Amino acid sequence: MIWLMSGIGITFLLVLLIKAMGLGNWRITLNQVISSYTGIKKMNPALSDKEVFMSVLDERYRVELYYAKKEKAKGIIEKEVEGGWSILNKYNLPILIYLCLVIEKNKILSSYTTVHDMLSVITAELQRQGLKYI
Repeated sequence: MIWLMSGIGITFLLVLLIKAMGLGNWRITLNQVISSYTGIKKMNPALSDKEVFMSVLDERYRVELYYAKKEKAKGIIEKEVEGGWSILNKYNLPILIYLCLVIEKNKILSSYTTVHDMLSVITAELQRQGLKYI
């Protein structure tokens, strides 16, 4: 029992270390978000895009480390969507994935200078996987 608990603890610490250093592969985040998004959509088809979007964020970022960042991001995205004047003007899967990468401070973001460029990469990956996201 002690070995199991210490193994779980070490695994948890390793995951936190990888996330803190931004060394996580962005496609892992992308695939995890896709899985959560499609799961919530299938379980609750009556939910609006906004409700699914916010549910994924709430489900993904329960840990105190990310909770404040998630809440701040939710406030920002609500203003952006309501304003309608930004590239972040919809509650859709590419924007959700981008927001998760920002919250986690993923290293891939430093490779792209604009939000538009990163969204193009995310959209291309979603299309490569055969997903429709709007």
